Amino acid sequence: MKLVDSLQEKQFRAELSRGHHSLFHEETGARLLAFLKEKFGQLKTAYVLQWIPEQGEDICTILVNDDVIAELEVPRIDPAGEPLMLRTTTMAEYAKRLTKIDQIKLAVALDLARTDLAQ
Repeated sequence: MKLVDSLQEKQFRAELSRGHHSLFHEETGARLLAFLKEKFGQLKTAYVLQWIPEQGEDICTILVNDDVIAELEVPRIDPAGEPLMLRTTTMAEYAKRLTKIDQIKLAVALDLARTDLAQ
């Protein structure tokens, strides 16, 4: 998908950048970042595509580097609890089930990840 610098893309870019900053530079993201580094040894960048709060945990979908989608369950009740890897999927498998708006968000996340990886 080609990005055209639309207002929607700019909003996604800001949202994804905030999540990235939180994950890599704030205390709130430290536990999740440590878990991702343990599971994906070559973790260089990651972007949270979706975060769904549930009753006792949060379900999140994360783009790892620029090639893997990880779906995790993050405990909310026990702050020291370890996240649980639900599944990993390839980019192609994940993209098949996305709406048009989610495809745009994924394209923006990929653009950001590839920029990070090029540095």
